[in-house]
Amino acid sequence: MLTSVTEINAAFNSGTSSAQAHSISVNDGGLIDLSSASTMTGPFDDEDRLDVSVVGAGEIRLGSLANVSAGGWVNFSTSGGGSLMLPALAATQDAFFSASTGGQIVASSPSWTFSSTGRPNSSSTIMSATGTGSLLNLSGLSSLNAGFNSGTSSAQVHSVIANTDGVIDLSGASSITGPVDDEDHLDLLVTGSALILLDNVTDIAAGGYVAISATNGAQHNLPSLQNTQDAFFFASSGGKIFAAQSDWAFSSTGRPNTSSTIISATTAGSVVDLSGMSSLNAGFNSGTSSTQIHSVIANTEGVVDLSGVLSITGPFDDEDVLDLSVTGTAVILLGNVTSIEAGGYVSVSASNGGIHQLPSLETSQDGFFYASSGGQIFANQSNWTLSSTGRPNSSSTIVSASGVGSIADLSGMTALNAGFNSGSSSTQFHEVKADTQGVVDLSNVVTITGPVDD
Repeated sequence: MLTSVTEINAAFNSGTSSAQAHSISVNDGGLIDLSSASTMTGPFDDEDRLDVSVVGAGEIRLGSLANVSAGGWVNFSTSGGGSLMLPALAATQDAFFSASTGGQIVASSPSWTFSSTGRPNSSSTIMSATGTGSLLNLSGLSSLNAGFNSGTSSAQVHSVIANTDGVIDLSGASSITGPVDDEDHLDLLVTGSALILLDNVTDIAAGGYVAISATNGAQHNLPSLQNTQDAFFFASSGGKIFAAQSDWAFSSTGRPNTSSTIISATTAGSVVDLSGMSSLNAGFNSGTSSTQIHSVIANTEGVVDLSGVLSITGPFDDEDVLDLSVTGTAVILLGNVTSIEAGGYVSVSASNGGIHQLPSLETSQDGFFYASSGGQIFANQSNWTLSSTGRPNSSSTIVSASGVGSIADLSGMTALNAGFNSGSSSTQFHEVKADTQGVVDLSNVVTITGPVDD
């Protein structure tokens, strides 16, 4: 027995680029009693690890373990129906958790914290549960911090993955922090009938981004969400994401230098229900002359529900775009949007039979409308205005309908103001265009204002 051991120190420094691993492992019938150990230290180098592994009916007793840290990482894993109990856990730095083939890890002590910030230069699966009966019960975790800073141009990804009926219980976490660098991300991925429980998450923030993804019929539920900064939502192959509680705010302003899909629902049955969101802020400032685009996309019968959104803000710079794109029988619900504004522009586009409806629109400042290949846009409620004055230095198509069946029905618009002032000697033009049997309906416009400059 090792019951007198109070500290486990595997902080070796391999000094090489090849991974080295030290292991504590048991399998069926084995027992390692480390019940007095309160601290565990893993390797120094980024690529090295300490494995703590339970297979089947083996047992590693870690009843007093409170603090785990590493420069590389400590990997807690269970498989074959094995279980590992960590009832005293208080803080982990680069300790990762994996359960497979019915393995279970339980760390439900209240208010412990998790950080993967010490792994800045390596993509890592930081939590995983794979297979029926596999469980990571980390319900005592109060915050998940993957705010690493890679300092490189190559993307690094930290991942939390549940698939094949596995369950990851993060129901005690209130905050999730993603990476610092623009190109890096934290992925929360659920597949099929697996689950990641995020019941009490109120805040998600990143300098890179946090990707919340559901695929192959899986579901994410975030019933307590209040604010997201660069947290993006992706549903595919029948996946569903629900954040339908009222009055939360979405921002993608922390991704100024990278074109990004910020919300998407792709294929039949895929739903991103963000109907509790009250404002969508993509007012990023790229500060460069190259175009950056943030996109909200619904296609192939996918549904993006933004029905609670009142205001949409597009990018700050003249050349940048927020694109709201619907294709085919997919839907983006925008029923309560009253205002659209941008320094660049917001593109509301429908193609291949897709339909946009904006029944509550009151003002559009550099929100432009494009219907093509049978796409249709309806903003035919009375007395709203369109202005393109915020695009003084760029020639722009501000309304278009192109192709048979394509309709931009803006018949509720009463004033079209293209009175921009370019302040330069080069010609700039804004255009409203209908071609190839497309229809642009401006039948209630009373005043049209053109540019200031000669």
